[in-house]
Amino acid sequence: MAVPEGIPPSARAAIRAKMRLHAQRLPTLISSVVALDYEGVARSAGEIFDEPALARPAPGDELDGLLPERFFVLQGALRAAARSAVEGAARRDSVSLSRASGELIETCVSCHDLYLHSGH
Repeated sequence: MAVPEGIPPSARAAIRAKMRLHAQRLPTLISSVVALDYEGVARSAGEIFDEPALARPAPGDELDGLLPERFFVLQGALRAAARSAVEGAARRDSVSLSRASGELIETCVSCHDLYLHSGH
């Protein structure tokens, strides 16, 4: 992935580590959704949901302002979509799985766009 211009190297390293986890887990999740492998969806989406979140810096903290607020909104949206996928898998609801996986992918794309092009 390209290097963003507006995000300092320390913040990029933390984000890159999270993106690596997503890059490993997302293909497995999508394959499980398409195959209606409900147990696989629950496992993969659960792993995404359980990933540690980057905490918002406290106002005035030296890290405050390194990442745009939208990043934290998208991080929450990613967890919400992963949770929806886990819940849909538990109900064996293919429509819910389809919707949740679409939301998850949309969130990933939005976050990558923010990371690469929007800076702050």
